[in-house]
This record gives sequence, C-alpha cells and structure tokens, in this order.
Amino acid sequence: MKKNIQIARRLVQVLYAALLVAGILLNYQMVDKALIMGTLILGGVFYCGWACPMGTLQDIGTFVGRAFKIKKRRLPDWLHKPMVYSRYIIAVLTMVVVADFVDSLLSLEPRMALLMSMSGRVAAIGAISSIVVFFLLSIKYDRVYCKYVCPEGARYGAISMVRPFTIIRHEDKCVDCGRCDLACPMQIQVSKAGNLRSPQCINCFQCISQCPVDGALTYGFSYGKKKKAS
Repeated sequence: MKKNIQIARRLVQVLYAALLVAGILLNYQMVDKALIMGTLILGGVFYCGWACPMGTLQDIGTFVGRAFKIKKRRLPDWLHKPMVYSRYIIAVLTMVVVADFVDSLLSLEPRMALLMSMSGRVAAIGAISSIVVFFLLSIKYDRVYCKYVCPEGARYGAISMVRPFTIIRHEDKCVDCGRCDLACPMQIQVSKAGNLRSPQCINCFQCISQCPVDGALTYGFSYGKKKKAS
C-alpha cells in the first residue's frame, strides 16, 4: 500500500506534465486552477507534491542523484528554519511592490518559466538558467526551490492551514524512529506532529511510505490534536 502511494504520485506527475506539454492546444492556466483549488482547501497542497512540473523536475534530480550514489544533504536546522520564511517574503513582494520590479523578478522565476516553455512559449535565457540551477541543486538537496523560493507554494500552504483532511501521527503507534523526518523532502519534523498542518507540507506522503509501523501515520479527516510540526 505504501509503495502504491508513491507509484500513484509518479503517475500523476507524468500525466500532468504531459497535459502541460499539450498546452499549445489547451488552456493550461485553467487546468492549473482546477487541479489546485479542487483540493487545496479540503485536503492540502497536493498540487506541489503531485502535479507541479517544477516539483517533478526536482524529483527527477533526486533520482539522478541516487543513480550516481550522491549522498543527499540538508541544511542544518539553525539555517533551515529562518530560511523557510524567505518564500513568504518573496510571495509578499510579488503582491505588493511595483509592477516593473515584479515583472523582472518573475522573469527569473523557474516555475513560471517551466510552465511557459511547456505551453509552447519561449522563456528567457535567465529563467531557463534558473531552472537548470535548481535542477542541479536537487541532485544534492531535496526540493530547494519549494522550501525556500516558490511564492505560489507559500500562498497555497497558508491557505491549506484550515484543511480538514491531513496527515495524522498516532502517538500510541509511533515508535519515534525518526524515519518520517528523514524522508520528508520539505524537512518538516513529522515526528513531533499530531495533525500535520504545516504550511510547508506538499502531501507527497513520503513520511507515510517510509514509516515502519502500519497505522502510525495516516491521511484522513481530523480536527482533534492541535500539535503542529515545524
């Protein structure tokens, strides 16, 4: 069952990427909004973990790293925790500063550039370079762009804080092995959560897949425990 979750996620990533490639004939923006808003408020940020082409590209980088036996690294907590807020600062800037500055900022934004290129529009050289940089970083570090840069992910995560469906850690079954923490590409401390309502969570379910105890981590409806992961 746990393995099937990740197989299903990979299939969704491939199908969504194929749909965006067909964006020359389809309105990919409508596809984007339908997929995102259809799940965001109820179930959390499935888009980032299951459909976003930038997320898929970074997961490919992870596969490349594994193929070449490159050891994954993480930023230390003292650096990671303050850097998490950088994507929220970027999100605010893109909403409130002057249009010219926003346009130049977005011109280097890799997710938008990837969407443009997949829908038949040519992205700027600087934007393509940023895509390559984050792909190369993903070989060594999990989802750097998602954790520290993506303004859309920041907005989606903030909205998803009210979701009724979430990942639940059942303390009576948890053996505190910490494997969920190591598996999380967003560097969330899942082992300290009750209901995992972290705005960083992308619903990739890697924590559930790697948990050695059946039923210790589940996904479902819950509003009981208020403990949150950082």
